Amino acid sequence: MALAVTDTLNDIAQEASVVFEGRCSLPSFSARYPSFAVDEAYRVSALAHEMRLGKGYRPVGRKAGFTNRRIWDEYGVHAPNWGYVYDRSLHDLATPTAACTISPRLYRLRPTPNRRSSRKSSSGFLPRPRRVWMT
Repeated sequence: MALAVTDTLNDIAQEASVVFEGRCSLPSFSARYPSFAVDEAYRVSALAHEMRLGKGYRPVGRKAGFTNRRIWDEYGVHAPNWGYVYDRSLHDLATPTAACTISPRLYRLRPTPNRRSSRKSSSGFLPRPRRVWMT
């Protein structure tokens, strides 16, 4: 871990928090810190998560990324990753906003009913998941 200096990780987390709120864009952290490793990225993610909680964000789920192994080489990754989805970054398509026109998409699944549940449709299939957008 070349970036074990706590101040540097805190600075990166603060920048990530600013970008998350949509105020600007920045060059990638790995471009500016070539030794930035995955374990440090998760430490920064935890710090940024704490900052968001401090601002009143409420986590409502998680988003997995890079689950398609075929694109790993293209992006220089070697494993899937994940991050929190917050109440302020999740939008129901029933009430679209301008932010809903941007990728990525997130599908939140309804709870799966048990076999005896009355929530099954008349065809016997489970209800379709509700499609939501994440910004």
